[in-house]
Amino acid sequence: MTDDANLAALFVQVSDRVRSVRRGDLAVLDAASVTATQAVLLDRVARGAASTPSTIAFSLGLSQPSATQMIDRLETAGYLRRTKSPVDRRSKTITVTAKTRALLERLARARYNDAEAEMTALSPATRQALAHALSAALDELALR
Repeated sequence: MTDDANLAALFVQVSDRVRSVRRGDLAVLDAASVTATQAVLLDRVARGAASTPSTIAFSLGLSQPSATQMIDRLETAGYLRRTKSPVDRRSKTITVTAKTRALLERLARARYNDAEAEMTALSPATRQALAHALSAALDELALR
């Protein structure tokens, strides 16, 4: 394996390891009665990556009827709001509510806490080296 391929494999393994320890995520989602797929939908709408039933369906790889049912459930639960599109009266625009923003904040906090707990298992020297390497990588990637 080349150094670049090895680095990529190591990065994927570390991120998979941290992602697999999502105890906090599961607790937050369970308390909110939201599935992981619904959370992805809410996140994409909140970030502006999808704002109509058709773009939501496409972004999640769902059929239009499945996405519409999910949107209906999330709207009934108070996580989404449908409004008429300002551009096309036949179309609906989907937006998140304050309830969604609060849920996404709780999820972000839970992910951070889970990642932090996982990192504390590392030795201080490894944590310091990892922090330095990740910081340098982010700085270089920001220049691209």
